[in-house]
Amino acid sequence: MIETMFGLVHRSTGYRNISTVLPKPNRTQLRPVGDNKINKDSVNDAVIDDLQERDLTEIAWSGTPTHVRHVAEELKRVSSGNSEYIAVRNPEGRALAIGLIDHVRHEDASEIGQLSTDPAHQGQGFGTILIEAAECRIRDRGHKWSILGVEVENVRARKLYERLGYTAYVNDTDSWTAEDKQGNEYLHIADTVLLRKCVND
Repeated sequence: MIETMFGLVHRSTGYRNISTVLPKPNRTQLRPVGDNKINKDSVNDAVIDDLQERDLTEIAWSGTPTHVRHVAEELKRVSSGNSEYIAVRNPEGRALAIGLIDHVRHEDASEIGQLSTDPAHQGQGFGTILIEAAECRIRDRGHKWSILGVEVENVRARKLYERLGYTAYVNDTDSWTAEDKQGNEYLHIADTVLLRKCVND
């Protein structure tokens, strides 16, 4: 299992997700959904689109082999229309940040999970762009709430999400499959908190 200071829980799979988004940089508004180009001072050339199966061989930076297998499983669910998997890409098309949006786990809400940013591009705003793009898709879906989950002990990540407009609304205990440094899978159990943000009035 890869340990970072940021962590998300994706409740539909029970798998811990890694998040490496850092505080919001100064930036201009996102362009409307459908115009995939993002207009930001720090990442002017970033493009948002859907993660593809062909990307799986290029996202080893996102976590352990177990994590990448979970990403592959979630990509298979996308065709059902119940979820989306999005990517922030550079102009050459390489995914720099990825994240899942589950539209059916909660009523009138979508949950963002499996967030990862390429370590070589952490701190540059790509994770924040990813969350904002996910919120746009949730809004387009007509859902009122965007939900993120985080381990209770992960105070720094919680503060980040609160800066992005999320507020805690329920504590829970969750479990997920993790992987140790030797590649052995095990069941990890943790206290978590769900945070939400209203994206549709």
